[in-house]
Amino acid sequence: RQRAAVTWFVGASVNLLVSIEVRSGGRNEDRAACFGSGDSWILVLADGAGGVGSGAESAEIVIGTAQALAVGRLSTPSAALTFADQEIAKGSGLSTGIIVLISNGEVSGASCGDSEAWLLADGKTLELTSNQSRKPLLGDGARVVPFGPEPFNGRLLMASDGLTKYARWSDVVRCIQNQSPRQAASLVADLARIANGGYQDDISVIVANWD
Repeated sequence: RQRAAVTWFVGASVNLLVSIEVRSGGRNEDRAACFGSGDSWILVLADGAGGVGSGAESAEIVIGTAQALAVGRLSTPSAALTFADQEIAKGSGLSTGIIVLISNGEVSGASCGDSEAWLLADGKTLELTSNQSRKPLLGDGARVVPFGPEPFNGRLLMASDGLTKYARWSDVVRCIQNQSPRQAASLVADLARIANGGYQDDISVIVANWD
């Protein structure tokens, strides 16, 4: 199974193009979403772990806390992931999590686990999640690490390890920089395909362009 969405969001003074691709490598425990309005947007990506449905449920909790942040029920991306950690701990699953806030031409956020977020512009790359704690995951007493703010120039890439472990980084960068934003997430996800056309792991990819 695979799900894909490409949506053009129009703010009050700028345009945000968000391309989201979620593909199943068998367990279907990855989730990704976008929430917001005007000039303030929340992007979220989660890679659940635990099997027998608990990983998917854990990833859904991360999505739900990001949505709560978008409507003002939580104060910051760090607070949202900390709340997700507490809620996931009530069950049997775990999850990575990245929540990105785009506002006033800047990118900030928080993360936990081995999913990654990058800014790519003018041939340069900046890993926003370089200082994150890979373990423990959300649901197991996670150490949530904030990042930013950074100027939002170029493109934003968010991806689970289904992409970062199985696609060559040079190919990912080339695809992000040379393809249109509307096509980039789908084409990047294709880079992790194996010979039989499938995937070794679930994949979630978000590509965002801020004009």
